[in-house]
Amino acid sequence: MRRATIAACLALICAVLPAAAQGANPDLYALDEASASLSSTQAGAHADFTNFFSVTEDEAAYPHAETRDVIVALPPGLVGNPEAFPKCTTLQLGTEPINSECPQDSQIGSIDVELYTHTPYPNSPIYNMPAPNDAVARFGFFGGFYPGIITVRLNPETNSLVGTVEGIPAAALLLSSATTFWGVPAATKHDPERLTPLEALEGKAPPGGSRESTQPTVPFMTNPTSCEGGRTMTTTVRSYERPEKTSTIVSPFPQMTGCTPLEFNPTATAKPSTSQAPRARASTTSSTSRPKGWSSPT
Repeated sequence: MRRATIAACLALICAVLPAAAQGANPDLYALDEASASLSSTQAGAHADFTNFFSVTEDEAAYPHAETRDVIVALPPGLVGNPEAFPKCTTLQLGTEPINSECPQDSQIGSIDVELYTHTPYPNSPIYNMPAPNDAVARFGFFGGFYPGIITVRLNPETNSLVGTVEGIPAAALLLSSATTFWGVPAATKHDPERLTPLEALEGKAPPGGSRESTQPTVPFMTNPTSCEGGRTMTTTVRSYERPEKTSTIVSPFPQMTGCTPLEFNPTATAKPSTSQAPRARASTTSSTSRPKGWSSPT
């Protein structure tokens, strides 16, 4: 009976998803929108950072193709410190929200996703994870029922961070995503957002409405410390149907403010320690001026 039920569910999924794909046009698949935002634009502040993107969709509110990869290049100066926080292993993250057992204090943000026909899955936790040798950070999450991994690498040419999500489950039919990394994960303002993946999937709040962190209030994200303009964030997506074709949007990054307290403009001055004129030195040719013990040349 169990096998028959599973087979029936799979048949239903296979019947629905190809029908959606038949009405879509992969050549029309592209980014529709991409943006970056901060909870504070104060230079050097530990602000929450959010990157958002959405893809084009057809009249039936399905994406024109199935998103495979997402690549986000951050501007130089925006940094994170994942080593200051506990980590969740791949085994702890699990394969489904119901069996995910990541430590609560390894949560460093949250993600909102919209899947086919605008089905929303908000406030799913993002967990800090051990990074592979070729990366500086790795994060795990669930977008609805589907697990995802964000791998962050350093671009040596621009000295900036690049986050990638590769191999997104095709069945997710992703429409949009808003990923938020917390400036200070242990801050009390995030207590209502400390959910388990299952609570997020079911639209529940933490017991009592909030969960406290047991970690010190150390920062995770730090804004650029310079107020120079022109910073941008680059978002790129690729589909399963047309993997050779990418769509990219370069969006403006928020302008930093309040740089004056951070500026260091040293100046040099010279000032004597006393205003008294020096005394005239006695002539060294006088025998009476010779220090005691010196002898005259022969």
